[in-house]
Amino acid sequence: MSAQNLSVFVAGFLGEACEQVLEQANRKNLRRCDSLQELSAACASEPADVVIIGNQVGGDGRAAVAALRQQDQQTNRYTALLQCITDTQLSQLPTLLIPGVDDYLICPLEAAALHTRLEFAGRLSRIEAELMTARDGLVHREHSLHDPLTGLGNWRYLVDHLEAMLLETRARGGLTYCASISIDEFTELNERHDEAARNDILKEVTARLRKTLRPSDIIARTGEHEFGIALRYADSEHTRPWIFERVLRAIAYPPCPTAAGENITVTASVGVSCKDGRNQTTPYELLTTAADNMRTAQHEGGNTLII
Repeated sequence: MSAQNLSVFVAGFLGEACEQVLEQANRKNLRRCDSLQELSAACASEPADVVIIGNQVGGDGRAAVAALRQQDQQTNRYTALLQCITDTQLSQLPTLLIPGVDDYLICPLEAAALHTRLEFAGRLSRIEAELMTARDGLVHREHSLHDPLTGLGNWRYLVDHLEAMLLETRARGGLTYCASISIDEFTELNERHDEAARNDILKEVTARLRKTLRPSDIIARTGEHEFGIALRYADSEHTRPWIFERVLRAIAYPPCPTAAGENITVTASVGVSCKDGRNQTTPYELLTTAADNMRTAQHEGGNTLII
């Protein structure tokens, strides 16, 4: 964005040379404010690309900058803030500079230098606004990939990480495991206990899975009472499925405590699938095999592991 197209707000007087440059470069998009209070009000009613704070303007600079940054957050914009100081104030710069400003101008400033700094400020405003939009998108995606009750990832989250693990296994060797876990007789649990107790059980199972598995292993809540696990071992020759036996035991014992003071015994059916890197496969194939094995474990009476 060129200096001519920027919306520039100025608080206070910048000196005759700078004033002339601003008049020439931003004749249509220049707005002057006599105080920081007036500046805050102007920015609230009409967003600016660049704000320049003069060195002799009255008011609380920290409060004004904080208010501008808060407005940026609310409007998903970014205002580039420039602060003017005189060349005689350079020795006092650390104490004079207002926290939150992006750059400072040393007045008197030559026309070409001011023009360049304005263009830089305009680019900064645009880039920061784009970053804010991107961050908001990432936060929204992160929320959409997680279960609000347990804090675990959801089905899509599991698929994404499982896909990455399969690619790494194909490139570097080792084994990728996928597990499908279903809490046994959950319909009966629904009938015997209230929603609060059921939620306590789900959160307790989540805590036990996290305690049993490694931090690098992926845990997801994939259904009302179902969980998924994805994990990878670099050394396929020494890998054993003992970790899933630990998962089965961790869920079953001890009984799950609830906020109401109950201790409820739950068990789970666990189906596991495994893939090395020799042949290409998809996360969905691995998940389907794990789910089929989990259903076989259910048919065998539950509290069972099928690999």
